[in-house]
Amino acid sequence: MNFKFQLSLLFGLFVLIFACKKETTEINQIANFDFKQQVTKIEFLGEYTKAAAAQMLQAANLGGAVETTCGYALYRISYKTKTFDNSEVIASGLMAIPKSDHIKGLVSWQHGTNVSRENSVSTPSPSEGLGIASLFAGNDYILIAADYIGLGVSYDLHPYNHIKSTTSAVLDFLKIGEIVLHNLAHHGNHNLYLTGFSQGGSATLALQRALEINNPTELELKASAPIAGPYNLRGVSIKNSIKQDNESALFYLGYLSNTYAVIYKKSLSTFVKKPYDTLLPTWYDGSKDADFLVANLPSKAADLFLAEFYADLKNDKTNWFTSALEENETYQWIPKNQVRFFYGSNDIDVPPLEAIEAYDLMKKKGGNVEINNLGPFDHNESLLQALPQIQTWFNTVK
Repeated sequence: MNFKFQLSLLFGLFVLIFACKKETTEINQIANFDFKQQVTKIEFLGEYTKAAAAQMLQAANLGGAVETTCGYALYRISYKTKTFDNSEVIASGLMAIPKSDHIKGLVSWQHGTNVSRENSVSTPSPSEGLGIASLFAGNDYILIAADYIGLGVSYDLHPYNHIKSTTSAVLDFLKIGEIVLHNLAHHGNHNLYLTGFSQGGSATLALQRALEINNPTELELKASAPIAGPYNLRGVSIKNSIKQDNESALFYLGYLSNTYAVIYKKSLSTFVKKPYDTLLPTWYDGSKDADFLVANLPSKAADLFLAEFYADLKNDKTNWFTSALEENETYQWIPKNQVRFFYGSNDIDVPPLEAIEAYDLMKKKGGNVEINNLGPFDHNESLLQALPQIQTWFNTVK
């Protein structure tokens, strides 16, 4: 469910050897930029050499060759944004700045489903943060990756698959990335590239839609690459979860239930069985990891939901929950800028139908879309197969 690179302990030690700490100098590089009082804190997280970046990507077992041209420095940026009820909160994100005089543009990475604050992308590890930074910042792009609200430094509710607040948090971080790009890149570079996986695939499409409706930046979107995203929550995602009825499905169903109950002002006890109606808020508060949830959630959806509500989901009956799912779709629009969908044909967590139906609808209406079946790969494997192709594509779109 996260960016899962398969790295050995030996390589972990290697990375530590190649990481440098130059906190004062590095923070001073960007601390004097005018962030219009939106940035509340900048933390230097380390510096990685070109060799370390290349070794990290080699150890990741990616599905193709990638290019590494430079090292990079990492920062955690805390910034102001707004959550689902329009109240101001502090969120955070990872920023990776290439050690390069030839910055190609800004890449915004939207990460996949994560429940653990300790595993946030701005707490970079080889499996979350360092890998994506090595891929793009190690190839002359400034890389930004929002934690989303409720993760990173934020202890607010994580608005899981709530498109409006997710888009707001990512867009506000994008504005900060734009300021850094304009200060560090030469020749007025405005190039913007979007990509994301799973939950982040949907967030990527939502961000592009928002930018095409009303772009508050001077950034020029060049390419968008959503990977294995749930774009049609009601029509495909929830049906797939009910059909699969396995550990992964219950993990997603519990996450959505906890989030939507708060955002849409419904009591969990009106649709979730005891004792889960009181446990879900404590389990999905950022303090537990996916292993804990899989071990403690029921194994079947019928054991999580009250009978009438479960029947509604099985029969796709319209109620407040299915209406909320429909409200948070990200595929019913016509992209003007290039979108290339990526999916694995053996993905049961986010089925190929998500990408295929989104592509078909957009293409039929004249959208600027392509689709790439990566082959017989599951959910996490599809990520590792897609990333080399995405780096190559971004490098050709100037």
